Amino acid sequence: RPRASTRWQRAREGQGAVVLVAGEAGLGKSSLLNRFVEQAAESGTPQKLARASCYPQTGRDEPFWPFADVMNQLVGDEGAGRTGDVVDLVLELAPSWVGLIPIAGDLVGAGLKTAQVVRERTKGSAGPNPEKLLREYSGALASVAERQPVLVVVDDLHWSDEGSIRLLSHLARTLVDVPALVVCAYRPSDIALEGHPLVGLIDELVRYDGEVTVELPPLTVAGVSGLLRARYPTNRLPETLVADLHERTGGAPLFVIESLRLMENRGELVRDAADRQWVLTRELSDEDLPRNVDAVVRKRIERLPTPLRRALVMASVQGTVFETEVLAAVLGVEETELLDLLEEAEDPHHIVAYLGDVEVGDELTSRFRFTSALFQRNLAESLRGKQLMLAHRRTAAGIERLWRHETDAYAAQLAQHYETGRQWSEAARYWIDAAQRSRRSGETAVGIRRFEHAEALLRKTEAGPSLEQQIEIDEGLSYLYDTDARFDEAEDRIRHALALNVMDTRLDWRRTTLLQLRLANLTSDKGRHAEALQLLRQLYDELNTDHPQQAVTLEAYRLRAALALALTQMGSDEEGIKLAEDALASLAAIPRTSRDREEIEAWKSVELELRSALAASHFGRGNYQRAITLSEEVLVDAQGLHQLDLQLLVLERLAEMNLAVGSYDAAAAGAEADELELALVLVLVA
Repeated sequence: RPRASTRWQRAREGQGAVVLVAGEAGLGKSSLLNRFVEQAAESGTPQKLARASCYPQTGRDEPFWPFADVMNQLVGDEGAGRTGDVVDLVLELAPSWVGLIPIAGDLVGAGLKTAQVVRERTKGSAGPNPEKLLREYSGALASVAERQPVLVVVDDLHWSDEGSIRLLSHLARTLVDVPALVVCAYRPSDIALEGHPLVGLIDELVRYDGEVTVELPPLTVAGVSGLLRARYPTNRLPETLVADLHERTGGAPLFVIESLRLMENRGELVRDAADRQWVLTRELSDEDLPRNVDAVVRKRIERLPTPLRRALVMASVQGTVFETEVLAAVLGVEETELLDLLEEAEDPHHIVAYLGDVEVGDELTSRFRFTSALFQRNLAESLRGKQLMLAHRRTAAGIERLWRHETDAYAAQLAQHYETGRQWSEAARYWIDAAQRSRRSGETAVGIRRFEHAEALLRKTEAGPSLEQQIEIDEGLSYLYDTDARFDEAEDRIRHALALNVMDTRLDWRRTTLLQLRLANLTSDKGRHAEALQLLRQLYDELNTDHPQQAVTLEAYRLRAALALALTQMGSDEEGIKLAEDALASLAAIPRTSRDREEIEAWKSVELELRSALAASHFGRGNYQRAITLSEEVLVDAQGLHQLDLQLLVLERLAEMNLAVGSYDAAAAGAEADELELALVLVLVA
């Protein structure tokens, strides 16, 4: 704690850092962090505190789970009294993170309300630039820290996802001049797994800062003695008990405390009725205290009343954290009855701790956490075979019922529960939802794994994937393969989706057009511009001859923008200019009566695509200044709409345009804004 306090003081003075606290189960990491945060809160000085945890039920696959929670806490009371105000702040500080905020929140949160506001305020995109997510987060943290120092504490980092590890690496490099400290705790044995992303981060951080890690050692004999005195201030306990406890527990504080609680439960450690001092009722034999913490935990669980033990077994299926409404549904009991039962689990058994109430619509449910992951693991491992399968099915059904309006945020958990419950179709459906979430958050590798796994599960079912499901998987994988530079696989997937689309009469021209536009984009990216142009011309002809009623749809205007750009790429600049200008005039003439924010922003986005294509056509025609001015205007509007993909595209084009006309400083500035390599710009200049 003194070392962490020293780093916090340095951070308050402007020397920010990331600090890692390492220690095995039972060595007191969580207790240390709790006390550290309490002391910071009690200091009375202005500061921002945020606390989050990683959970095994989300695993290493849920993108940025703990840091989305931290973001919610950092902006949640920055003068924002309503959920919409919170979203405004995130849009201002870190727009790419808006869609990730609803996933977390340990205490009473605005999860459902925030999600509803997000849907109203933002337009979903195929996926932000992963590097932008990192830059925006560090920028948001620095912005908050300008007002007051920031302390972020994240527990159980060994259960974190790869995105969070990359974010930590980025923060370690960018917080050096920011009054912010990020403290994370992990178990070394849990990251010893091959390929765990945290190993590389530790090696990287230690190279630059030898004090970045704090390793918690076991208690010495004197430490065990001090713990015993703190727990039993007045006692007549034999001195041999201290040495025996130290030898059996290895000095792990959790093991020591649980051993003492076990002795209390068995009546071997009691208060003397006469003088109220703690005494041993008999001399302990060699078999009285187990020699490992798992055995102590098992014996503690065995002594629980049967109804409570049964309830906790089912709670453990949810994970280290569980909600009582879900558990009540699994057990088939009233939630109030369950809460009465859990009071005993809190005190005297100290198996779970109450975290707070969670707001779900107009209702509240309570959230608890197992005081140690060892309790949760041992309870969960007591389930076998069909018992385990049914427990996961019921838990999934309970989570669906509780979060019925926000299952997207819990898709990965639901998929895991249904898969363990051997309900392949339901598991695959949620893996697809989870894959789309990964795609939106820029986690390419995770999204690919999830889509491919969903496809494999669906093939295990008798019916196999439906056409709609297979098309969604193909389209999603096409995008992600493209992002992962697997271009041939991306093209194969979109062609497969188009072939299936012909078989499904429910999918109309608009959906077909989106798939065809994706294929045209892929072929163009591979340098086959003539093929892309031919595909787009054919699609445009079909629009005019076979589907004239679709001429004023969003998809029709996206087609016009893509075709105008393809014409320019093939040297038909005049035709591209005319098509884009006619489309913009036609678009401006369409009356707008909708008040739906998402729909309004979608139309604005299409207009920006057309204006961007028009700028490219003007540049191809030699109207350089006109093209640059148009692109700069599109960039400003795209920033206002938080259209990150379009911003990236326009920045790249602006850099190329400025290079072509000899405006090297402007080109370099644009490249730096997009984090393109400045060396590449210099090579192009040369």
